[in-house]
Amino acid sequence: MRGRFAAQWEQQRVQQESEQTHLTTKQHQAMQRALKQQHITQQIEEDWERGVGRAEACLGKVACMSLSAFGRAFSASGYALPQLMFQAELGCMPAAMAARVAAATARVVDRGSATKRPPGVPSRLLAGHPKRGGMGMQPWQHHITARHAAGARALILGLAQPPPAAVVATEPPYVTIARVTLARRSPSTHPALQLLVPDAPVDPTWTQWELPWGWPEGPLARFAAAMRALGPPCPPTALLGKAPGPWCADQPLWGHPHLCLELPLAARPKHTQHWVGQGREGSTQPTQAHVGLRLPDLQTVGALAILHRLLNRRRAAAAAATAAVAIPTIGAATAAAAAAFPLAWQRVSKEGHERLLAEVEAVWESIPVGWARAAEQHTEGAAPGAHPRPTVQAIRLVLGCMTWGEAAATAATAVEVAPLSLTTRFSVRRVTALLHEPVAREQASARREVVAAALALEQPPLAPPALAAAAEAAATALPERMAKVWRLGWENQEKEIWWRLLLGGVSGAGGHGLGWRIGERCPCGWGLGVGEGGGERVEAGEARDHAFWGCAPTVAVRTLLQRHLTRGTRLQARHLWLLEPPAPDVHAEVWAVVALAALRAIVRARSSMFTARQRIEHAKHPTSAAARVVHMAEAVAAANQLALDSTLQGVRDYVAMSNGSGSVLRGVIGAQHAFICEAESCLRCSMEV
Repeated sequence: MRGRFAAQWEQQRVQQESEQTHLTTKQHQAMQRALKQQHITQQIEEDWERGVGRAEACLGKVACMSLSAFGRAFSASGYALPQLMFQAELGCMPAAMAARVAAATARVVDRGSATKRPPGVPSRLLAGHPKRGGMGMQPWQHHITARHAAGARALILGLAQPPPAAVVATEPPYVTIARVTLARRSPSTHPALQLLVPDAPVDPTWTQWELPWGWPEGPLARFAAAMRALGPPCPPTALLGKAPGPWCADQPLWGHPHLCLELPLAARPKHTQHWVGQGREGSTQPTQAHVGLRLPDLQTVGALAILHRLLNRRRAAAAAATAAVAIPTIGAATAAAAAAFPLAWQRVSKEGHERLLAEVEAVWESIPVGWARAAEQHTEGAAPGAHPRPTVQAIRLVLGCMTWGEAAATAATAVEVAPLSLTTRFSVRRVTALLHEPVAREQASARREVVAAALALEQPPLAPPALAAAAEAAATALPERMAKVWRLGWENQEKEIWWRLLLGGVSGAGGHGLGWRIGERCPCGWGLGVGEGGGERVEAGEARDHAFWGCAPTVAVRTLLQRHLTRGTRLQARHLWLLEPPAPDVHAEVWAVVALAALRAIVRARSSMFTARQRIEHAKHPTSAAARVVHMAEAVAAANQLALDSTLQGVRDYVAMSNGSGSVLRGVIGAQHAFICEAESCLRCSMEV
């Protein structure tokens, strides 16, 4: 007896030691995995830190160059950021690193250095080519997303091919891996459609096992995020206009980008909301259709039609049995349905068919009426196992009808965005333009605000109907004029102020939407005193209007330009701000040169005024108030003269450069043309102070 107890005790001891060893091994392996993951995360962070550090070093070199904002933007896009964008294309850039790069880029492009003076152009408006209204900065974040979208498109088209058994020798390995991963993630949704499904809000009534798997970290997550960034596709005109037929039964039920059954009714596209219950009796309000998550074997409209018919027959059979009415039995159909839809019939046996039928009805009534009728006719008499999953032709039909951005191109933005299609019109450049479209619209809105402000200064004032018509015409013509001015053969530094003015980006003149504090005054004397304004700050628009129309140096430049115009022509703010020729006899290119030179001269003169005031107020030897007033008046007079001289010098520089390199103005303007004339086959500046 004692020996038997000892043997049992030894057996238990060995078993406990084995279990303890196994537990210790598992803990050790988990610790090793955690340490390995921590090491990988740390290494990734170090790689991003080095990449961002290199980009910031390159941006520092760009800031040291004597370039315009356009030159700094082009240099940053082509010299500082390409390597970082390549790294971000192959990996997900952390949000902190992206914000750091965006701040450094905006600081260099807009301000030219790391100074802490108030900013000018809002950072989001720096992106875009100058001829389209931007400041030349490449929308690098949109570009990275576009590259991810291009990779997603290639993967989607690869997943839309026949199953791997038919193309095992030609299918790329990454497509096979993605096919298996996506099939495990959501068995009810075709792999080619999972990257196109929008994120649906989670229903709190769902249990955890009913939710699909999340996106694993890596390319699939980036591809899905890029396709979501494109927004919902346009209404499928080609698909909805196609005559209903047998093809409707093979349409995918879940992940269909034009049905959007995963979304609540209120969140679905407008073209789907009128389908619900249309032309059917006893329609019910559909809830979030999570039937596909609970029934992975229900994948097509045809399979839904078969299941819907069987459930209705089962309900009729149950009602007939209760009423003792003889009806044909559906025992054989039930057995076939149990084999074709095993999960559905398990739920019928556990929960009853009424609840499942209600959910199926909600989905059935969200299908277009024509599709539903065609599927019913095509599946009449078909076995329950028919149409188990979408065919290759059905998936290709869906993907071929997907487009984005059909209404993106507008005259106000001057951005030509061709509609995107997965099968034909899809490229990184077009995707970037589509993603950049909201920024282009914001730039167009800023230009329209400047146009409205310029026309509001018109003398005599325009009537409201005429003002609205003139504003619309000026805003429509402005993008074309910007493209022509950008092609003007002159230094970009001379053009920069005009672009900043149109984007509300001139520091001290409403830049970045910042006005002046109440009580702060311009050196020329303009400003609101404490108690005069309705708020704490002067509006940014008022600061801009004063700087480029009412300030002392601006008035001096206006007087100079007015003196050289023909009698009866009145210089207006729209002529100076929008570069519109003030009279038909003024050549458009000549006036563009004069107005650009005047705008830059105004900014230079105003800067000298503020510098002089700061020098007077912070002098080592303080003077009396009367002496400071005299000194300030002298500084304003000097600024006025500087504005006049700078305007003339700018026009003369253009003339000298044109004579040296050739100009399109030769033979076009005559000897009597205002501002710039032609004499002895050479261009000459005809302006005088």
